[in-house]
Amino acid sequence: MKTDQRIFGAVIVLSIILGGGAGIISSTMTSRAIESYAAQLLNDQKLISLIPRKSPAIPGTFEEAMKKNREASLRSLAVLLPASTPSTAASGWIFPEGALKLGVPVTSDGWILTSSATFSSKLLPKDWDVYVEGKRFVIDRVVRDPHSTLVLLKLQNASGLLTVSFGKPEDVESGSTVIGWGGEEDVRATLLEAADADTRQGPQSAEVFATTWRVGSSLPAGVPVFSSDAELLGFVTSGTDIFPLHHSGEFVQDVLKSGSPKLAKLGVTVLDLSRSYNVSAEVTQGRGEGALVLNAVGLLQALDIILDVDGRAVTHADTLAEILADYEPGEIANIHVLRAGQNVQLAVTLGEL
Repeated sequence: MKTDQRIFGAVIVLSIILGGGAGIISSTMTSRAIESYAAQLLNDQKLISLIPRKSPAIPGTFEEAMKKNREASLRSLAVLLPASTPSTAASGWIFPEGALKLGVPVTSDGWILTSSATFSSKLLPKDWDVYVEGKRFVIDRVVRDPHSTLVLLKLQNASGLLTVSFGKPEDVESGSTVIGWGGEEDVRATLLEAADADTRQGPQSAEVFATTWRVGSSLPAGVPVFSSDAELLGFVTSGTDIFPLHHSGEFVQDVLKSGSPKLAKLGVTVLDLSRSYNVSAEVTQGRGEGALVLNAVGLLQALDIILDVDGRAVTHADTLAEILADYEPGEIANIHVLRAGQNVQLAVTLGEL
């Protein structure tokens, strides 16, 4: 099943679009005007950081984009705070510094999407409360994506929550302005420097996503990142790296439909040749892209290079993990490998992760 048919389907049906038409920066604004305007915002509204640069001009103004995102966040951000009993004493209203954690509702009945940077495996649901529009909820379930850093939280007795819509990856490119939230009065606007960060890496499971987006200024880990139209794009993993949401659309869709993820598994450890150093030409067989298989599983042999799956090439921009994410357990994947200089076609039945 193809990406554009599956990744956003369930979420779009369940979502209320939070707005549209808000742009980034008017084409008539000069760099000096933008710098002056950013300084004014910093002074008047106590915003943490604004990039005083001119990005590609699209309809609307920078002010409209910021207003749209601020309004959307006030209505839809989920705030995680340490569980407590309502108190009449001021000491009970104050939480430890750094305790603020964020998520976003993706269904009106209480599924909250966040990341492991916000809700790590060490945290217990009973120790945290979730507030949406000021109303307190208890966490009922936690479901983690084995492919990525995404986490879904199910709230007890939730209904009528205003949901966020997902941005389309094809609408996001290097040079786009993205907006990260750290709370109701804490917003950062920055430029997306690389829509496919060139991250060098070692061997890892074929199903693990490797690509990230890189932004121009550091954002707090776990912060949700939005487009100028208040559409959710991803979550900050650390510093200037963002995990793009479209990687794990299948995870979100499966959990919303059935309560648990159903993810395809190839079962091999691979080395992405486009993101690796110091691999001999004998091993790469002269290839600069593809997934080098490091362990024999089923029909696949060690040192096979996976070139494409059902005709979809494994490249720097379209990794094996992203390709496998479009399959379901039990489906047959026709895998084209380079084996000792020979092209080999393999029909592999995918397992379940």
